[in-house]
Amino acid sequence: MAMADADDLNQTRLADADALIWAVERDPRLASTVSSIVVFDTLVEPAALRIRLDRTTRIVERMRQRVVGNRLSLTPPRWEIDPHFDLDRHLEVADAAGDRSLRATLDDSAPTLSAAFDRTHPLWWFRLVQGIEHEGRICSALVMKAHHSIADGMGMLQIQAELFDFEPDTPDPTHLPPEPVPAPLGAGARVANAIDYERKRARTAIDGFESALRGLSAAPSQMVEQTIDALASGVRLSAPAAPLSPVLVERCAEAWHDVITLDVGDVKAVAKQTNTRLNAVFVAGSARGLGLFHERVDATCPRLRMGMPISLRTQDGVTPSGESGNQIVPIRVELPLTADEPAELIRITAALIEAQRSEPANAFVGPSQQMLARLPPALGGRVFAHVLRGTDFLTSNLQGSPFPLYIGKAKVLSQHPFGPTSAAAINITLLSYLDEAHIGISIDAAATDQPELVIDSLKAGFEWILS
Repeated sequence: MAMADADDLNQTRLADADALIWAVERDPRLASTVSSIVVFDTLVEPAALRIRLDRTTRIVERMRQRVVGNRLSLTPPRWEIDPHFDLDRHLEVADAAGDRSLRATLDDSAPTLSAAFDRTHPLWWFRLVQGIEHEGRICSALVMKAHHSIADGMGMLQIQAELFDFEPDTPDPTHLPPEPVPAPLGAGARVANAIDYERKRARTAIDGFESALRGLSAAPSQMVEQTIDALASGVRLSAPAAPLSPVLVERCAEAWHDVITLDVGDVKAVAKQTNTRLNAVFVAGSARGLGLFHERVDATCPRLRMGMPISLRTQDGVTPSGESGNQIVPIRVELPLTADEPAELIRITAALIEAQRSEPANAFVGPSQQMLARLPPALGGRVFAHVLRGTDFLTSNLQGSPFPLYIGKAKVLSQHPFGPTSAAAINITLLSYLDEAHIGISIDAAATDQPELVIDSLKAGFEWILS
């Protein structure tokens, strides 16, 4: 079998950010699993889903690849086609559990969504749940779970664009692309590729730091001041810190999930009134809701530390590096949890997020990740974990399809996203679809024994912010 050239091989290694995510999972509480539940308006034909998923895995090769690495190697693991790929290992069909409600499906799926992946196979799993009773309908729900190293949130939506149809009753595909062919490397080829990869990675890291430095003023009189600002910015972004919440403290490897749905038009109207964006309204509502929760448990807390990813992707999904995987810069913001008026909290939130977006150290995140990824995995993962543990809650905002989606005759009614808690107590993720904003909440099971109170408080927080 002909071997791919070195450039092709280098593109199949985990990116540095993904390598850190991979290494940090030595602590199961830091697992990076993204998931969602898609609810349809009727029953989905399992055969229709299966053939579309088969086609998607042939187009998006990452879905047929496993991670292959050596614990003693300083070079990131490689993505390689799983020679034993079996679609039925990753797709199952089951009857609705319990009282057949969406709540019962969330509870029934929770242990599997929290479970670690089998690292000897591709890192994703789907379950088609048949017979859910939802809004007076008998329908299907599709539970989807994938490791964050496969793709970030926007990348997952691009994968779904291959899976779903844009018209009802679209015929099943009759001609599928060829299956990706496994091309495992021998021991000698692995060593040669690792050496070549490290040479190119060192050059890329140097270029990244040089590019970041060129972003500083060339005027000698300002260079020292801007360099000091950049260093101080780096400390603010990466310094280990303890969570600010006095009650959402404990962490484990399991999560409880629930959903909230808002009207996109209402959120956008408030954003327009306050001269901000949808994301600021969403984050401010989340902050107010968590503030209400602390008030209701008699643990008033003025601020919480929020983590949020800033996507490097353009509107068409293109990334500066051209790579797959995660294309984000993480930021941390200490947010106030209340204000005299909703508009005031929204504007404060927007200003704080924009200030973090503009931190000089953001330009050094990529090169810094490359440096961390060059450390032994145990050490690099430990450093990265210390940064993660200082976050109280995470938010993420994704723009879903503005057009209806289908699988055969079944139309997607809603999609509820769930991000990883990754050492935070709560992850709150918004995904818009048509005219609705679907918010998925993942709550660390050890952080609180009152998850329903968290949800009620978040609902009240969004109601207050939209007033």
